[in-house]
Amino acid sequence: MNRKGVPTGGRIRQGLLIGLAIASVVTMVQCSSGDGDGGGTTTAPPTGRSYSQFAYTANFESGNVSMFGVDSTGALVSLGAPLPAGRLPHTINVDPRGRFAYVSNHEENFLSGYRINSRTGILTPVPGPLTIGDSVHASVFDRTGRFLYVINGLPGGATPDSVITTHTVNANGTLTAIGAPLSAGTHAHNLTVDPGNTFVYVASDTSNNIFVYAIDPATGALTAVGAPVAGYDRPAAVAVHPLGRFAYVVNEGDIVQIFDIDQTTGALTPNALGATIGTNGTRPHSIAIDTTGSFLYVGNIDSNNISGYQIVQATGELVPLPGSPFPTGLQPNDLTMHPGGGFVYVANYASDNISRLAIDSATGDLTPSGTFPDPTVVDLDGPSGLGITNF
Repeated sequence: MNRKGVPTGGRIRQGLLIGLAIASVVTMVQCSSGDGDGGGTTTAPPTGRSYSQFAYTANFESGNVSMFGVDSTGALVSLGAPLPAGRLPHTINVDPRGRFAYVSNHEENFLSGYRINSRTGILTPVPGPLTIGDSVHASVFDRTGRFLYVINGLPGGATPDSVITTHTVNANGTLTAIGAPLSAGTHAHNLTVDPGNTFVYVASDTSNNIFVYAIDPATGALTAVGAPVAGYDRPAAVAVHPLGRFAYVVNEGDIVQIFDIDQTTGALTPNALGATIGTNGTRPHSIAIDTTGSFLYVGNIDSNNISGYQIVQATGELVPLPGSPFPTGLQPNDLTMHPGGGFVYVANYASDNISRLAIDSATGDLTPSGTFPDPTVVDLDGPSGLGITNF
């Protein structure tokens, strides 16, 4: 891996009902309030806290984590010197309850874990090491914050085949493994949990498929759902619509796959009205859906832009936005939505900064709305992962 290469994510009545359903799910998953008008949130911080949220980046080349306060306008303000992580930290995963953050270290066998001070946003390392297995690549919490799912293993490494492991999150941030690892293909790259907290989806790049697992709601344990589903060309990340009916898989072969989800079993079926759509960008790597479930965005690493789509709520189809793709920094490696709506944040690996883009709530178009380096260091040294709290 070189300096600028990332490592290898009745019509009116019907519309009203769909909108109400989405609002219900989004309220469950996204607890922060905001006006969602494309200008970001203006909500005052809770009592005793200077910032409405906190943001963190995993900096791939410098091996550390940067901390930011997210003010009422959506701007990022540095909270001090970065904290050390492991070698080549790849992704960062923030607890839905705002207690902990975990960094996956691409060249280590452990996660770096941190406790989040809910008032100041400052991170404190949890007792460690949090040993997982060779080449830890990514993790995700279940929606309650009780369980953590981690993928690891890399072709050419000590563990060439990927596995997914399940862990209980203890009160002090340490982890307790649950059950045996499950197969997750080769070079499992990223994963997500559906909004209903019922299924886990894993995109496995080198084996070119998507794995589905059912979550035991009592124990958090996973069970594989059927055979893995074929990817199009190097699936990198998965996003699930807030209603849980559709899944979208970004492939580094410049395609987004669209799947219908069986909401009983979690199984994926190619969308009959449009199973794939081009990104109009090169090497798409990350994917995110806005908090209303109306728009989907894909970060294209090699063309330095973001593809945008409108989601057809009834069918799950994607319609390219007229202004897409939208420019951003160099090598956009990760996308994260502001939990209150209105902004998407982009970790620009080769620009060494974070871009903030305002979302037009009517059209979905993106407008540049600030770029944030970390003033405490020369630069962010390759931010590859970005996470934001959701208090």
